[in-house]
Amino acid sequence: MVSLREMKDREYIPHGTYLKLLIGGALSLSKVLFSNPSDLRKLRTIQGSEERYARPKRPYELSPYKEEMRCGATDEKYLRPTLYCNPRAPEVVALAHQLGAFQKTDYEFAKAAFEFVKEKLDLEICGMDSVEETIRRGTGTCFHL
Repeated sequence: MVSLREMKDREYIPHGTYLKLLIGGALSLSKVLFSNPSDLRKLRTIQGSEERYARPKRPYELSPYKEEMRCGATDEKYLRPTLYCNPRAPEVVALAHQLGAFQKTDYEFAKAAFEFVKEKLDLEICGMDSVEETIRRGTGTCFHL
């Protein structure tokens, strides 16, 4: 059985900062919604001239996962699975190899991963989901404190 301390270390339980932001945002949003119910009804309808949001096309191709691809996930603090990030997922391993995992130095690989996220992934305010979904979609919210 996993202890509470281990669950917190592995980030299966959200951080206090995340919980504070979540609760504060929910309270602020509920205050605005309760004080302006007529505006809420206006927001629910889309006028004929307004466009609906269309998610942009993913600006990169995913390479297929192969069984012989190595995975660097261990039980070390920054290399182990967390609540929203599983480094052993096939999409993550394939993308890591596409970016040069086990072929570049750790610094060069980290820089390539940073540049990939900065240049290729678009910020989209949506629900928190796994890193595999974010890679498949090409958009998402990167939230880690």
